[in-house]
Amino acid sequence: MGKLSSNIIVGAPSTVIVAPYGVAEGGGTAVDLGSTEGGLKMTYTPEFYFKKADQWTGKVGAVKINEDMTIELSLAECTLANLAYAFGYPTSAVAGTVFYAGGNATATERTVYINGVAPGGGTSKITVHKCVIIGTPEVAMLKNDKTVLKVTLQVLQDTSQTANQQMISFEFSGTDTTEPTVAMTTPANKATWAVKTTVTSLVLTFTESDNTIDEGTLIYGQTIIINDVDDVTTPVLKAGTIVYNSATKTLIFTPTVAWTTAHEFVLMVTTAVRDTAGNHLASAFLGSFVID
Repeated sequence: MGKLSSNIIVGAPSTVIVAPYGVAEGGGTAVDLGSTEGGLKMTYTPEFYFKKADQWTGKVGAVKINEDMTIELSLAECTLANLAYAFGYPTSAVAGTVFYAGGNATATERTVYINGVAPGGGTSKITVHKCVIIGTPEVAMLKNDKTVLKVTLQVLQDTSQTANQQMISFEFSGTDTTEPTVAMTTPANKATWAVKTTVTSLVLTFTESDNTIDEGTLIYGQTIIINDVDDVTTPVLKAGTIVYNSATKTLIFTPTVAWTTAHEFVLMVTTAVRDTAGNHLASAFLGSFVID
């Protein structure tokens, strides 16, 4: 795929939604926990049994015997409801203006939805199918800083889900998955172009709705090629330079010397050309034109 800055995600979750286990994000009992502090940290720890025997000097095989996942986050809004969540208590532990804690032996199972950013400017949704709040909740009341509630979620295996999908899901949406296309604008494909003995520029237009073309993939002589095929047995690369206009999504080729009269040229754009979301041309583009 190569190196794309648009694939580097920066930013904390926009929302953390907690619901009773099995309740949809938009369900009436689902609750937005509000602002967070410092984002969140997700830790996945698989555990393996390694096969060994006296006859071998090292491990000869592995079997995954356990999967463990925790999610740590800090709530910046110190409401009574959030205090209840931080302590792992049900919302019924809040009565009016009081939160009561102590003597509860129930592990309340919940479903959590975490919304944030995704590569390419899209949005992400992390769904934790089943979890409980564990660890040692911290309620930091500081003299010169905000009060935050540190929460740790223990992800559980939800056996009601499809096999291999029973802990968590990541969904990216709104990202650009459309392959760009390219067309000859000036001249048109297979046209006879009346520009003999001039340095008139050739123009290509890319169709790319959401992003622009990754200019690092536009390399004349490698991904953009214009060959003089007057002698088809020995095509000659036409010398020149290219400039890409991201606003108009056009590529302009300007020859170093004038076009040659009565010669045919073949243009190729390879599939190495891609947009800034990482989508390559679906197939190489081939075009041609004749100089009059």
